[in-house]
Amino acid sequence: MENKNKPLITIVVPVYRSQAFLNQCVDSLLNQTLKSIEIILVNDGSPDNSGLICDEYARKDDRIVVIHQKNKGAADALNQGTYKASAPFLMYVDADDWLEDNTCQISFDTMEQYNADVVFWSYYRESQLASTKDVPIFTKDTFFDESSIKDLYRRIVGLLGEEIRNPIRTDAISAGWGRLYRRELITKNNIKWTDTQLVGSSDVLFSIHVFQHVKRAYFLNKHLNHYRTYNPSSLTKNYGFSLHGKFLNLFKLIKDHIEKYNLGNDFKQALNNRICLSLINNTLGIVGVKNETSVSEKIERIKLILNDPTYRDAIYNFNTKHLSFHWWIFFLIAKWRFSLGIYFLGIIMRRLR
Repeated sequence: MENKNKPLITIVVPVYRSQAFLNQCVDSLLNQTLKSIEIILVNDGSPDNSGLICDEYARKDDRIVVIHQKNKGAADALNQGTYKASAPFLMYVDADDWLEDNTCQISFDTMEQYNADVVFWSYYRESQLASTKDVPIFTKDTFFDESSIKDLYRRIVGLLGEEIRNPIRTDAISAGWGRLYRRELITKNNIKWTDTQLVGSSDVLFSIHVFQHVKRAYFLNKHLNHYRTYNPSSLTKNYGFSLHGKFLNLFKLIKDHIEKYNLGNDFKQALNNRICLSLINNTLGIVGVKNETSVSEKIERIKLILNDPTYRDAIYNFNTKHLSFHWWIFFLIAKWRFSLGIYFLGIIMRRLR
């Protein structure tokens, strides 16, 4: 039953250079059919009018809490909101995204019904031209109990077997958003977000740390989030040459985690496959650099990655039998360390996206 005095769900929104999209995001939260919510807007030193917009909303609705801080990055903003939340359940929403009006009610009801630690769901991709439903990993509502949760956990670390057939789906269930969490699962285990500038994907590492402690999870085969794909301020759209080093940091932290908790060979192989498949994002980032970098310099950067011991060993141990033909060609060329071929395939991939 909905508690009128204490919120049931805290929604944490990190805010930075978000003035163009913030109204749509916050309005979608205020319009939730479940009214017993707390909204924490963390203004991470945004240089535009985002902070003023946050304050204006807080004056109009006492469910909104605004935190203003010097710019420390999205991870710190998420951590600030997480550990100042007052509700027993927790949700993260990016400031350029928005929710269906019934998201909180449906996910809360599911959490209660199945006594789950995490409830997660699918989303719409919102481009400037169209809204399209993302293809869910699971084709129906699915409950993961103590006997099946480990395979879901491994799936977050990386792909195995037939899953590799579509390598661009590596992180299809790794996002920190699109989920409702039992808050104490995070706070009691002192789980923190790690700066994306250090690891390339804070979502993946956060999810791995969270799912170490998840006993029950539920997938809702519904599209409840709207994920905006055209925000030019997004950090992950501006990595270029720097993604390689960030990913190496991420892989080291995941490897340490697997060893610390003795997660076994499936997790080790999943990490090996994640390393291999990250070559796709590395290549797309390099060929997409829009400054005056020469083609030869881009090819040299790809060559550096292909000869890096972490990538070289992972690609050598990569089983390509489940790949479709064009991805098989891509990784065959990678095994040959033919950097020019990878560069041209990267150009083609970017044009086809």
